[in-house]
Order: sequence, then structure tokens, then C-alpha cells
Amino acid sequence: MSVFLTAAVGAALLIPAVPASTAAEPSVAPNLAGKWTLNKGQSEDARAKMHEAGDRHGGGGGFGGGHGGGGRGGRWGGRQGHPADGTRREGEGTGAMRSFFEPPETLTIDRNGDEIAVNDGERIVILHPDGRKAKSDDGQTEITAQWRGQELVVESRTERAKITTAYMAVPDKHQLDVTSRFEGRSGEPITARRVYDAALPE
Repeated sequence: MSVFLTAAVGAALLIPAVPASTAAEPSVAPNLAGKWTLNKGQSEDARAKMHEAGDRHGGGGGFGGGHGGGGRGGRWGGRQGHPADGTRREGEGTGAMRSFFEPPETLTIDRNGDEIAVNDGERIVILHPDGRKAKSDDGQTEITAQWRGQELVVESRTERAKITTAYMAVPDKHQLDVTSRFEGRSGEPITARRVYDAALPE
């Protein structure tokens, strides 16, 4: 074997392998920006799915004290105390619980550098999709956001439950797919898929 071939083989053996499972933000992040309107006909009803799951397990008691009726305010993050402009800036905390059961009619998503702002008309959620942990304004919810392929995945965790929401643009249909998974302290996880259409220019 020549000296040059031996050197080339040795150099190749020294190149570290890149694990196939390494996750990173896409080189070109998917464009989620825009105003989106809920398509009720193509979206699932999370409250109905939770009631169905409760019926399979002998009633709603298996979901932590009967919160299967969910999302009417109170401990599930009622929308009290909003400022005059109708929005409040916060992490996707108790608002995530409410939105799981009562999805907003519209979503407005903007990106500014490393920040992604999601406005549901009543609150603005600021996300940093780098996987780092953050706290909501009230300190009761831990939030992480990161890109997984073409999806922006947001995890909101409280003492009572965890909600994982994946946002994915479907450009050929001019739609935004929003799939949320609710995991309480007891009972089976509930997944609900919502579809949003690109809003027509005003």
C-alpha cells in the first residue's frame, strides 16, 4: 500500500461519525407566519374525546377530579384580568389548558429573529425554539419549544398536566395543522388535531 493511500485511510478513520438521531433546527425553518382561521369542520373536539375516554373508564373521575368538563375557567386558566387591549403576554401556561378544550378562532403567528409570537386574540405567547426551559409569567408552567423536522413542538408542563402541541404548515392546502396531546396525572392521554385555514387578505 502506498504512503499516500495509507495516510488517506488513516485520516478517514479519524473523522467522527455523526449520530443519525441528532436533532437540530432545519437549515430553513418552516414558515408558520400569518393569520389563520379555525376550520371547525376538519377539527376534532377535545372535550368530546375526553368524555369518550372517561366513559371507557367508567366515568370522568379517572381524569383528576372530573376536569373532563374542562376549560370553563377557574383552575383551568379562566381568561380573567386581561388588559384593555384584550391580550396579555405570557408563556403558554394555563392558557394552553384552555386552548386545548376551546381552540381559538384565529391564530396570528409572527417570527422576529429567534422569537416566534403566537397571538390567539387574548394572549401573546413568545416562544424560543431552541429547546431551553422557560417559565410562564406566573411561574407555574415550564415551557420548552423546539423544531422537530417540519414541526414546531411546544411543551407546557404544570403540576396538574402536560400539553404538547405541534404546529406544522401544509403549504399545498394553505393550512396550519395544530395537534395537541393532553396528559393528566391519571387517565389516558388525549390527542386532538385542529386545522386552520390561511385567512383571506382583508
